[in-house]
Amino acid sequence: MYLVGLVLGFLIVMPLITLLHELGHAIPQLIAGHAAEIHLGNKRNAKEIHIGKLKLSVAPLSMNVGFASIKRDVSKGLQILSLLMGPLVSLIVCISCYLINHQDLPYLVQYLLGFSMYFSFFQFLCTSIPIYYPSYFGGYEGMPSDGRQVLELIGIVKAQGT
Repeated sequence: MYLVGLVLGFLIVMPLITLLHELGHAIPQLIAGHAAEIHLGNKRNAKEIHIGKLKLSVAPLSMNVGFASIKRDVSKGLQILSLLMGPLVSLIVCISCYLINHQDLPYLVQYLLGFSMYFSFFQFLCTSIPIYYPSYFGGYEGMPSDGRQVLELIGIVKAQGT
């Protein structure tokens, strides 16, 4: 049963939580009337879905790699809100899974809720801490975290290379 939970965690839970995080970034943009794009996984073999002004591109086995477009030609406040909403959604998912997991549920459901809780908490931490991602972050290598981008936008730290 543990192996089933682990496989479901990597193939279903991680992409779903990553999608929720990226939707957190995209929703302020969409509410403000702008188009938004979310990419899960790499762009090769990705299937595109259009929902209103949202373009969702999903590659097979996308697991934890996701990107949301954040418009740079909008107000600084909207950019900051969009950047903060991704980690906030991850934290909300973490807390929700923690609270739900205290119910009397089947083992597999409890396992997946625990997996979701830990993964979303890790996602919250890694995206909130103001860093440039190191090489072991794979597809994110060299990119600024959401927290780093917020600090750069408000002028507390300078962008790398400036």
